[in-house]
Amino acid sequence: MASAGNANTMSSPMNRAAGRSPHAAGKFVTYSMLVGAASGIFQLGEVIAVKGLLASALAVTLLTMANPLANLSSLWWGRVLTGRDQSKVLRIAALGCGLAVATGFFLGSMPHLFALFLFYYVFMSLTYTTENRALQQHIAPRRTGRLFGVATALRTALAALVAAGAGFYMDWNAAGYRHLFGAAAILCFVGILHLATIRTARNGAKVPVRLSLSLLFGPLAQVVPLLRARKDFLRFEIAFMIYGAAYMMAMPVVPLFLVEDLELSYGTIGLARGGVHLACFALAIPLFGRLFDRSTPHRLSAVTFFMLVFFPLALLAAAGAEGAWRLFFLYAGFGLFGIAMGGVTVLWSLSSIRFAGREDVGAFHSIHVAATGVRGAFAPLLGLAIMEATSKEFALAVIAAVWLFSSAAVVALRLWDIRTGAYRSLRAVTKEERTTIPDVEARM
Repeated sequence: MASAGNANTMSSPMNRAAGRSPHAAGKFVTYSMLVGAASGIFQLGEVIAVKGLLASALAVTLLTMANPLANLSSLWWGRVLTGRDQSKVLRIAALGCGLAVATGFFLGSMPHLFALFLFYYVFMSLTYTTENRALQQHIAPRRTGRLFGVATALRTALAALVAAGAGFYMDWNAAGYRHLFGAAAILCFVGILHLATIRTARNGAKVPVRLSLSLLFGPLAQVVPLLRARKDFLRFEIAFMIYGAAYMMAMPVVPLFLVEDLELSYGTIGLARGGVHLACFALAIPLFGRLFDRSTPHRLSAVTFFMLVFFPLALLAAAGAEGAWRLFFLYAGFGLFGIAMGGVTVLWSLSSIRFAGREDVGAFHSIHVAATGVRGAFAPLLGLAIMEATSKEFALAVIAAVWLFSSAAVVALRLWDIRTGAYRSLRAVTKEERTTIPDVEARM
């Protein structure tokens, strides 16, 4: 296999086939803003379930699993795209996603809400793979993190405004979530159509993969050989799995803690989860994008995973405080959470490009996204079980401990790469620049 160092310095065959598009960056930013505005409404899904549909703790937990379980479909999306015009697939996805979300205008039950979320995230899982392919083929490696940071900052800023506004709107109109899902359907449809205008090469395959039963099992057969060949990628995924398990354990615990223990309103929760969290996320992600261009996935992971430890601790502090101090700890916790997740999002979205090098990033990122589905099948239920067996406070403490362990694990596993000779430099530097970097420095 070609080294990642050389991979980042050479023009890939896919890039030559697709050709650099002078408007790709602008199209990517516009797409990000449209789907970002739609995602602001989905930020309040669990709160809508509890306050609007009177959902139980188990129902809320199952709803939080819709996103990660839908990400399992990324393995199959990668195969569907092989040898096909990505734009045509995206146009079909735009229609499917728009229609699925539009049914929220008639929302009245938890099964309906779960199905709406599942279909929405299945189609968004497709966009994650196509986003990476567009960036790999049209954006220079040294500019990938910067562009992604700017696009995601704008995407998140709009999500923050929409989430905060949606929270206050639903305080005024308890059934207003139906209108909001109708608006989200239009934004999803137009946004995905915009992504479809960025033309990409067809994975180097001349003949599309047949849509047959072999499509169901073929992607699974490809996962093991890739992970065996790239032990460094496997170990990075293990560390990310530990972080992700804690993140998903928190998904059912946090909204129930905010509603039942802190007794917060739609508006306050919308301002915290949407406004403060996403505003800090939007401000942080361009910085982390630039840091990603100058650093490695392992270093950024160790720092951001450690930062996450303080989020559940801030929520515990809010529970023990009253009045203005409670709101201070609440907003400070969500602000810090937003900053840390800015780094995590850059890592989650772009690390596969570093590991792939000259190879098609779709295979790497499909595994990366599908791993979200694996942990999504058990981690939210584990968080619920700990919460039901003990308390929400104890569950938050466990989540903090697991995040701390994940930060240490990413360092330990990278050192294992170095000791076993499985490492390769994951910096986005030119061949000439690489010769000026000391060997030990390049390894981490």
